[in-house]
Amino acid sequence: MALCEQVVPLLRWRTHTKVRTSKLLASLDEDIKDLRLKNKALRGHLAIVRKLQKAVNKTREDKFEETKKEFAKEHAKLADELDS
Repeated sequence: MALCEQVVPLLRWRTHTKVRTSKLLASLDEDIKDLRLKNKALRGHLAIVRKLQKAVNKTREDKFEETKKEFAKEHAKLADELDS
């Protein structure tokens, strides 16, 4: 068997492998790009949700304090009325 007959199949196999590998790598690159975009979007969404939760918690605390003060006023008013 001549050297050329041995080399040609190896070169064909190498070319075939390179083509398949490059297609696979291109596909993986596209998948990674998509995942990065999704990750960025989810991080943005998470940041918005955290800010919203912080605002809700502050509003709830403010309303609680306001209601507590109103209750104390009404309690004092009723206590004064009962003492009179």
